[in-house]
Amino acid sequence: MEISNIVFNSFDIILLIGIIVSLIIGYSRGFIKETLSIINWLLAAWVSFEFYHNLKVFIIDYITSPILADAISFGILFLLSIISLTIISNFISKNIKNSLLAPLDRVLGMVFGLIRAGLLIIIIIIAGNQTVWINNNTPPWIYKSSSYPIITLTTNYLKKILPNQFFSIDIESINIKNSLLAPLDRVLGMVFGLIRAG
Repeated sequence: MEISNIVFNSFDIILLIGIIVSLIIGYSRGFIKETLSIINWLLAAWVSFEFYHNLKVFIIDYITSPILADAISFGILFLLSIISLTIISNFISKNIKNSLLAPLDRVLGMVFGLIRAGLLIIIIIIAGNQTVWINNNTPPWIYKSSSYPIITLTTNYLKKILPNQFFSIDIESINIKNSLLAPLDRVLGMVFGLIRAG
């Protein structure tokens, strides 16, 4: 595909579709709802990590497996938190959409959608370069795309303003078992175990 001497390959088209979808979602949901949805997930995760041990005390009487008790405690708290926070955020965003701020909310929602799409693209590229594409093994259909120079330029700028550790994470040095991610790690372990068994 070629527009004004600019050649678009499959990677460019995928990115363009992703950006358009993110813009549409941002416009339809609005800035307030988009922002609140992210806050909801962060708060729900914090509540679950912080208090799942308290709920486990009651659940362990009925479920003998500590791992399963952790997973169920975490899941219950997360679902209850997400549902409660979503109800509150929907009420707030509904009032905004019915006010004079609705047009501004939608425009800012599109801006939010554009930024979100850009950040997701950059994060995926950075993650790929740190893992599957390490040692400059980026696939040709990616580095030959018209959008890749822009992504590289943006990534290089971020490298200047973000700590070096952000771009060189040693996964093996992270002690997940003794961290706040332990219950999530156990849940994912159970899911993958069921997938393998199936």
